[in-house]
Amino acid sequence: MRFRSNTIPQSEHLLSPTNQWQIEVHDTRSVASKWYVYATATKMKSAQHSLIGDLVYIDAAGQKHVMTNQETLVGHGTHTNPNQQTTNIAATWQARQGIFLDVQPELYAGSYHGKINWSLQDTPQS
Repeated sequence: MRFRSNTIPQSEHLLSPTNQWQIEVHDTRSVASKWYVYATATKMKSAQHSLIGDLVYIDAAGQKHVMTNQETLVGHGTHTNPNQQTTNIAATWQARQGIFLDVQPELYAGSYHGKINWSLQDTPQS
């Protein structure tokens, strides 16, 4: 996942990714089986600094969920069609929904890297 280069903001700023997401769930279980996809992000780091900000998930209601070191629900579904076993979660996200980089004004310029860990479950988190 890549984000566009940006000047250091004067206030909190959400950056959208520059590439298209493909997050696919392939479900061969019986019809009516439910699934949930969770994501947890590591802290973004450069060679010298940790990013002041986080990867966040913006849900369909516009709520922001910090993903750094927290398991966050990013998609769910129910297997309804035995002829279609693959669902692209990201394709269902609206224009301002999905995973964004939330940057803060105290940010140091640089190239930051991190990881997203994905978890596919058949029961919801409580």
